[in-house]
Amino acid sequence: MIEFISGRLVSHDMTGIVIEQAGIGYYISVPTPQIAQFQQKALEKEMVLVYTELIVREDSLSLYGFVSHAERSMFRMLLGVSRVGPQLACSILSNASVDEIAASILQEREEVLTAVPGIGQKNAKRIILELKDKMKKYYAQNQVTSTSSTDPAYSDAILALIALGFER
Repeated sequence: MIEFISGRLVSHDMTGIVIEQAGIGYYISVPTPQIAQFQQKALEKEMVLVYTELIVREDSLSLYGFVSHAERSMFRMLLGVSRVGPQLACSILSNASVDEIAASILQEREEVLTAVPGIGQKNAKRIILELKDKMKKYYAQNQVTSTSSTDPAYSDAILALIALGFER
């Protein structure tokens, strides 16, 4: 519903930032490491761009923000797992990068996920089980569209290297 918000970074706390746009201050929850990235962008430019996800609940509307499309896509994938809500998904993104999360899911390494407070071995196994196929498809599609080569063997090789822990 709200794709992104571009505005001036007014303030921040441990869990989010406030962006002013057209006289309205939007509180946006963001993963902890991204707060520093937004501060850096605010120093470089006057305006910051935050990719958002609006979560609608019976008693609240919450905005979650991300530096890039990749983080937001991972957040959406994590929300698709049973018993993973927006706070837990944000916490996962606070403790590991998108590539680390993807590699841990593809390699079925639970230790990256169990390092997150609130995720035990059982939940980590569920996340891996529910996201493994989606992660393979997601990275295969992104590699084909983001490279000049459309050779399937090339994208398979890239996917295999990511699964082994190498960065894209």
